[in-house]
Amino acid sequence: MTPMPESTKPTPSDLFPKYIVEGLQKQDSETLRAVADYAQDLRVYRAAASHSTTQAMAKELAAKAQ
Repeated sequence: MTPMPESTKPTPSDLFPKYIVEGLQKQDSETLRAVADYAQDLRVYRAAASHSTTQAMAKELAAKAQ
């Protein structure tokens, strides 16, 4: 991640609900780091779960095709 100059305030994605943006802006650096770590872990977990579901569906379709 590239360091940001002090004067550059990040712009939140339009995908974020207002309550999340407002809540995040009130947090200290340590809490924001914890939120970022959690979001990354959740993203990886969901990707793995999605992959597992896709594999299970492929196996089921293959079994039905036989």
